[in-house]
Amino acid sequence: MAVAIWLGAGAARPARADDAAPAAPIRFTSLAPDGARSEIDGELTVGHLESVDYTDASGLHFDAQYVSARGAGGYARVGAVHVTDRDFSDKSTLVGTEVGALQRMRASWGMVTGRIGVLFPTTSHARGVESVALARRPSDFLWLGNAVLLRFGATPTLTRGAWTARLDVGLEHLLEPSEDSVVSYHVDLALGLRHGRVGATAEYSVVGLTGQFVTRHRHVVTVGGQYQFTRTIVSLRIGTPFETGDLPDLGPPPPGAMYVLLREPGEVIAVALGVSVAL
Repeated sequence: MAVAIWLGAGAARPARADDAAPAAPIRFTSLAPDGARSEIDGELTVGHLESVDYTDASGLHFDAQYVSARGAGGYARVGAVHVTDRDFSDKSTLVGTEVGALQRMRASWGMVTGRIGVLFPTTSHARGVESVALARRPSDFLWLGNAVLLRFGATPTLTRGAWTARLDVGLEHLLEPSEDSVVSYHVDLALGLRHGRVGATAEYSVVGLTGQFVTRHRHVVTVGGQYQFTRTIVSLRIGTPFETGDLPDLGPPPPGAMYVLLREPGEVIAVALGVSVAL
């Protein structure tokens, strides 16, 4: 895959770190770092993210990426969640961190970026925490494990006039794999249209695990709008996370316990307000 990306990208052209606005005017800040420009992103995710009435959750997410004139760069990501549980106790915690390197290559049709990163979990599974990750970008669900992961990704971006289309695909694997370890994969699709300083976006993301008995997939569909100032982009997105597949058969639940059900589209509505500032 890396060879195909290199062959299809064409020769790189000199560019400043943040001159990518004409080539990729729409910014999909909820997706993985793409090397389009050096920037810092922040996003607040709210809504009725947890289907259980006595749990409420909201999340903050920060991305930072730097890219040089030759397209080489690095990135860092961190997420935090605030949860109020059934006895009205508040808890704020980091969800996970990710750091990595990227290489962007220009082409006549847009650009393509290769990425390798390391995911460091900073919290364990907890009600509400998982809901925030699922509502914003399902592949961040991997932050909730207890092991360090390697992430490999590729991000081609196609620009035609006012339209921008972007694909992000990646694989995640344990840094110290075992015989029964599984590999995670994610696919993100995004389409954007810009008119003047105003833009509209539509995005779809899915994450799943490989393995004979793994049949559960997590999805999110979002639509949004954004307004671009000189170096700052303000965005608003509304989305619904859902799940497909089969849950493991653990037998009948004990008395008083609730059945675990897959989330349906429209069951949860998430609102994300974001700001992206070019460096």
